[in-house]
Amino acid sequence: MTAFSFSCLPDSLGQHYPFVHYNQDHGLPGSPVTAFLRDSRQYMWVANYNGLSITDGFRFRVLTTTDGLIANSIRCLEEDNHGQIWIGTDSGISIFDGFRFKNYPSGEQIGAGIVWEISRAQDGSMWIATSEGGLTVFDGTQFIRHSLPGGLSDQSVLSVLPLTKDTLLVGTRNHGVKKLAVARDGTVHDITTPDLTAIGKQHLIKKIRRDPTGNIWVATRGGGVFFKRNQSGRFNSAPILAGHDVYDLAFLSDRLVSCAIFGDGIILLRFDDDFNLVTEEKWSVDNGLANEKPWSLYVDPDSILYIGHLTGFSKLTTRQIRHFSIPGFENEKTIFSLSPDSSGVWAVTNKVVTHISLTEGTRNFKSYSESAGVPATEKLVIYTDPTGRTLLGSSRGIHLFKYPRFHAVEGLPAANVIDLVATPDLTYWAATGQGLWTFRLDRTGKASYFEEYRLNAGVSSNTFYSVAPGPDGRIWTCSPSSGISFLKNGRLSNLSKKDGLPDQSIWDLTVSKNGTIWAVSNSVGLIRIIPDGDSFQYSVFSVKDGLSSGFCTSVQFGPDSSLIVGHNTGLDILRFQAPDDPTRFNGRVVRRLNRQNGLGGNEVTTGSSIILDFLQRLWIGLVDGLTVADWQILQTPLAPFRPVITRIFSHSEPVYHERFFHPDTLTESGVPVQLPPGTSNLRFEFTALNFRAPEATVFSYRLSGLDETWSPLSHSREKEYTNLSPGTYQFELRAKHPDGDWGETVHSVPVIILPFFWQTWWFITLSALFFSGGLTGWIFLRVGRIEKQKQMLEAEVGKRTNDLERYAQEVESANQALFDLSRQKSQLLSIAAHDLRNPLTAITTTAEMIIARSDQPESVIQRAEFIRSASIRMVQTINSLLDLTAIEDGKMELTKSEFNLPDVLRFVTEANHIMAEKKQISVRLHLPAGSRLPVFADEAKIQLVLENLLSNAIKFSPSGSMVELGLNRVETGYQIWIRDEGPGFSEDDQKRLFGRFEKLSARPTAGEHSSGLGLSISAELIRMHNGIITLESKPGEGACFTISLPFGKQFF
Repeated sequence: MTAFSFSCLPDSLGQHYPFVHYNQDHGLPGSPVTAFLRDSRQYMWVANYNGLSITDGFRFRVLTTTDGLIANSIRCLEEDNHGQIWIGTDSGISIFDGFRFKNYPSGEQIGAGIVWEISRAQDGSMWIATSEGGLTVFDGTQFIRHSLPGGLSDQSVLSVLPLTKDTLLVGTRNHGVKKLAVARDGTVHDITTPDLTAIGKQHLIKKIRRDPTGNIWVATRGGGVFFKRNQSGRFNSAPILAGHDVYDLAFLSDRLVSCAIFGDGIILLRFDDDFNLVTEEKWSVDNGLANEKPWSLYVDPDSILYIGHLTGFSKLTTRQIRHFSIPGFENEKTIFSLSPDSSGVWAVTNKVVTHISLTEGTRNFKSYSESAGVPATEKLVIYTDPTGRTLLGSSRGIHLFKYPRFHAVEGLPAANVIDLVATPDLTYWAATGQGLWTFRLDRTGKASYFEEYRLNAGVSSNTFYSVAPGPDGRIWTCSPSSGISFLKNGRLSNLSKKDGLPDQSIWDLTVSKNGTIWAVSNSVGLIRIIPDGDSFQYSVFSVKDGLSSGFCTSVQFGPDSSLIVGHNTGLDILRFQAPDDPTRFNGRVVRRLNRQNGLGGNEVTTGSSIILDFLQRLWIGLVDGLTVADWQILQTPLAPFRPVITRIFSHSEPVYHERFFHPDTLTESGVPVQLPPGTSNLRFEFTALNFRAPEATVFSYRLSGLDETWSPLSHSREKEYTNLSPGTYQFELRAKHPDGDWGETVHSVPVIILPFFWQTWWFITLSALFFSGGLTGWIFLRVGRIEKQKQMLEAEVGKRTNDLERYAQEVESANQALFDLSRQKSQLLSIAAHDLRNPLTAITTTAEMIIARSDQPESVIQRAEFIRSASIRMVQTINSLLDLTAIEDGKMELTKSEFNLPDVLRFVTEANHIMAEKKQISVRLHLPAGSRLPVFADEAKIQLVLENLLSNAIKFSPSGSMVELGLNRVETGYQIWIRDEGPGFSEDDQKRLFGRFEKLSARPTAGEHSSGLGLSISAELIRMHNGIITLESKPGEGACFTISLPFGKQFF
């Protein structure tokens, strides 16, 4: 017997399939739908009693007798070796070549009556079954009619199946199944075997089909289904279908057969390798089928099942996704929690716990309610530990499952338990409404250890919704109001918005094996948190990055390290290139599930509602029930679709129609579309042959000769261009699923816009020659006049040149005098500085010696302190003057090297600590994570600038205030900011801020000295590093200076 499959689920399970239904409201000409065909060009043909439809999966084009069809009542479809579509009707056959119909009425070249079936043989011949004229074969050149041997008076053939080049099976109205041999002379002989004679002898034969491995199946009206494993075996019946009207058969695999039962819907039969019937499953209106009177079945190359019925047709794109509710509790649809164990899955609804067994051959769905010890409370949570013990959390605490009941765990409080998990050493952790719990259980199931952790007072909530252990021993938990918390060394700490967390309404989290935390919120989407010591780096993956919704409720890892995110519009599967790399955050959604493509509902419930069972099936808890999907199928890459340019319009007039989809083709595909002069407007209509999810198709296009790149993704199926010039263009189109990859198929149509005669190359050349000749004559006339003007100008220029030379000599003498004065000023300043610094140094030294003596009176020491401070200020002023002079003279040089910028900030902060401490000012330094942030610059000059700005901030800040400085890394370098709580700067002060010797309105708060040179020198030094200093300030609100400094040699 095969392993567990979803078809083993009992009828009472309430399963629902993702059927998509089509009827006249969608463009079908009528019903019932009698036949389907997916042709070699990948178009889908749909036949019914009111005409023929061709579809790309998105829209229908209807063909009827007004388009040349022989009749609107269609019974069958087939494609020949040349790609022509054969259409069997009540009145004969129409053959469509993509442009027009060729008709063959019944009773002439083909047999009389209704054309029930057309089948193509291996040699390409087309066999035709008719209701009154027996068999007709088209051998490629002519039609040959055959009457049935054996005295079948009505000659009524309803089905034909070519077996080999010269044998075939035919199904008749009143004489069962016949096996016929075709002789070389074209005659037909009856070689029916006894087992065939017994099939349908009393029943009408509806269809004869062959499955993918060659087994023969026969559908009868009133007799059910017969089958045999190969052509040499004997036919067997399917007793379960005895007496049923089986209108058609289709094969989802060689062991999975769908049967159209008129009046009862679809019966799905699964056989084992010995062809024993293993399971049967019924599809009806109760699990999604639109109508229970099916006429036709068809499985296309994409394994999509089409069901034609009395009201239209239904399409089933996948059987790997199932949706159901718990048997016996269908009104309790919301799934609050899921947990896998070694034999199946536990599912929790409101006040009910159900175990779904997935072991081979099992159909056990065991539910437990209040009578089995389940607390009569809402929002239960279920968890199975590594040893197989199952625990249930509720508002009444924790219960342990001991078959056949749940028992309250002794030794634990009766508080609201929202999530449960266990570490490998079987230490349990619980997220509760009162904090974080940890406990252990003894062999009897009693709590042998218990401890509770809560956040400190002031945190908005100690209600935790999820808990997950990390590889470093930290236990992580989250809250919808207080963000994320973690337990380390017995202490529970909190991360919120003030710590950089993008949002603190966190509903669920999980931790990777490398310690990266992934959390979901109900506003920003998915949040990645990477611990870096005691700091954290945050990244967000939101709707703008491709996430389907920012209102996320659940997150879980897939088996291949992908992330599964549940939200209020369904579920997304994401992949990240480097999920644990703090410098990279490149991810994309590889698959989306929602109600439109198989999910039973759009809203995934919060917390432990996404799991993988031991068979690698994905279980998803929803507000509207439970959905199960095959993980391997979800990981299969989505195949690209064939793009098709269907029509081209020029100024609203059609100039191109694609063959088949638009039979009134004006231009053959691949042939350039030539348009007349004056054409400047083109509109392209296009589509893609996507039958799984046509509404999700996205397109990209370009018009070669105009567009340099492909267009952004769009769901639109048309593109208009205006103001086009004459020339050669080519419109190129590609299509894919939003989460898939581009295929190699690109559909293109060349377009040539012809020019007017004055836009042709020969007209432009002749015009240029004519113009150049006239221009030459005009030039000769002008040259004479110019020569005369030249002579006059030369005389005037000579006079003016003498004047300019005299003026130049005067300017040069003045510049030399100014240069000499500047040089003398610099020399004088240098001499004065040297002569002043020596005595000032002596004065400073003397003052320090006096201060150092302990026998001096206090008054003497105070005067010595004053003398020392005044001498130091004068030396600093002299140094500033010398620096400013060196900058002006261009003699200031930078000694650049690579150094660690945070080290300089730490040194400057520490150097100004004493000054700040005297004024009781708090200085805070903010540095980003990472021990090294290199910069290529003059370390001494950068230190000088930082000391100027930080000392100014302290000077101008009041006592008891705060000064902050920090470092941010940006795309091209660093930003260093220094913020104070001083008086700020007026608009007038900000205009004069970086001037020399400028005295501004603000004054140091403790009478400190300020020369007005520091900011001017700082601005010049940063400018020499290709950087800039900016200021943000308002009077009374402090000031913030920002230094933008490049990093790396490439910026210098």
